[in-house]
Amino acid sequence: MINLIKRLGIFCTYDSEGIIDDYIIFLLQGIKKVLTHLAIVCNGKLMPESQRRLEEITDDLVIRENIGFDMEAWRQGLLQKNLAEYDELVLFNDSFYGPFHSFTKVFDEMNQKYPTEDFWGITVHGKTADPDNLCPYGYIPEHIQSYFIVIREKMFHSEDFINYWKNAEIAKTFDEAVKKHEVCFTKHFADIGYKYAAYCDTRSCETEFETKVNPYVFFAEKILKEYHCPIIKKRVFYFGRKSFLGSNYGTIPQDCINFLRENTDYDISLIVKNLLRKFNIATIKSDLGLDYIISSTVPTNKKVNLKEAVIVANLNYEDLIPQCVQYLAKIPKDIFLVVTVSTNEKKLLVEKLFSNIERSVEIRLATPPATDLSALYLDCADLFEKFKYLGFIHDIKTSDKKSSIIQGAELFYLTWRNFLDSEIFVENTLATLEEDKNLGILTPSPPYHGYYRGVFLTDFFWNEGIFYDRTLALAKILNIPQKFFDKTISPLAVGNVFWCRISALKKIIAHHWNAEDFIESTNPKQATTSHALERIISFAAQTEGFYTGWLMTENFAKNEIENFIHLANKQYKFESFNDFVQHLKIFIKPQIPQPIWNCLKFANRICEKFGFRI
Repeated sequence: MINLIKRLGIFCTYDSEGIIDDYIIFLLQGIKKVLTHLAIVCNGKLMPESQRRLEEITDDLVIRENIGFDMEAWRQGLLQKNLAEYDELVLFNDSFYGPFHSFTKVFDEMNQKYPTEDFWGITVHGKTADPDNLCPYGYIPEHIQSYFIVIREKMFHSEDFINYWKNAEIAKTFDEAVKKHEVCFTKHFADIGYKYAAYCDTRSCETEFETKVNPYVFFAEKILKEYHCPIIKKRVFYFGRKSFLGSNYGTIPQDCINFLRENTDYDISLIVKNLLRKFNIATIKSDLGLDYIISSTVPTNKKVNLKEAVIVANLNYEDLIPQCVQYLAKIPKDIFLVVTVSTNEKKLLVEKLFSNIERSVEIRLATPPATDLSALYLDCADLFEKFKYLGFIHDIKTSDKKSSIIQGAELFYLTWRNFLDSEIFVENTLATLEEDKNLGILTPSPPYHGYYRGVFLTDFFWNEGIFYDRTLALAKILNIPQKFFDKTISPLAVGNVFWCRISALKKIIAHHWNAEDFIESTNPKQATTSHALERIISFAAQTEGFYTGWLMTENFAKNEIENFIHLANKQYKFESFNDFVQHLKIFIKPQIPQPIWNCLKFANRICEKFGFRI
């Protein structure tokens, strides 16, 4: 029966860069199976390669000025067609990923379950309060969510439907678009007698009128699992952990990814690549929960060819070499090990210590200035073409003369234990990289003890913007898009200790480095190439289509949980107090002379630099 229905589909897409990602191509290829004709309307510019890709899917492509959002794009597509040629209409946009199962199945089920309804969608939003005053009704009416709406013949060929599109006002803002179409379309046609239905009737998820709940975000996993939803909204993956924590634990994005990976054939990299092109990598890491807790005692059943991996260790401090070698001895013997040192004396010491260990090691004298990164990118550059995986580590001491020796020792512990805790840990880490094709870099989480407590302030690792500017300059040289960088977000990978698939470093490896690039400055206010390289690595991987995760042992993760409980307790107390102060200001500000108030505001900005407010 479904093949006898002549169905017109109008797809609206917009991208600020004019790029059509792979997830869109997969989506269009999936829905074409239920369409007689597919029209595509692109709001805004379209890059030549992206235009070519869309023209391979349809010969009906319109590129228009980005005015009026989805509604105007759909209207232009509608008014240019002889609608009498078709029985049904599908209006949809690029705001979701899928399909996870056949659209043919979806349309067949809707024809069987709701044969007399006049229009339907994938999800429905129940009646809720309207605190933002989006609608003229005083509340947000129940509505089919407009990213996917199917209009059947009776309504499609009615004067009501044609007049709606002819007379609809052009939305100038996003809020207007929501008000005039998104939430009012369903009620408008229901009030004049047309019936509607939803493939996923999510109204049961919303029980309280005053609670504004968006089902496709807060019940995303539920509608995938229990309602067999064929799509998932993109917003689920950039809604933000802070927003999720207002209602739940923020596990929805990673739960959805895990469900799709384990229960569908959908290629998760379609989602990942779109996110990596649009958002800061630290935001993606937070939303997807890219924290990898690896066992040091229980081997994985997933195997990896250890001979495809190399570990480079740069040892600079002679007093730390014996301790470092103890860790390096835990490396599986099939992994190629290279140790770089700056002097012959250190080379002899390393040779002596390894003479009592049953494993081979290649010791290289590093080219001056023999920094961590110069040793890797100059003296070990030949390794990049020989291996698939790389582990890089170096000895560590704190550079802050005011901090105690314990703080530096703890930093060493944090780094080396979460990199080389045991032979099993190393094998499991490499197996994780092998299994997750989207994972490019694993790095220990940053320190926040003692002197390093400033990690929670973005200025700490950007050094009040000095390192940020230098990193941006290096990004330009390496052809890494600057759109990924955000001065308000701390860099995800710091410390120059990481595991990676070498292909994730393509942008960095391809550059012709020389010794002068790594000369260090004695001026703490001067940013160097090494400072920038330390901070740019996750952005380089992002450019190649890989995300970065934090790596930790099980024992370290247990302690980390307790630390964050402690820190969260202090933060929530602070936020509660700050909320009180903000409300109090409303009443006390009129009583304070303006010069004094200006001084208080200035003092508050100074205090914020140290993590608190007044």
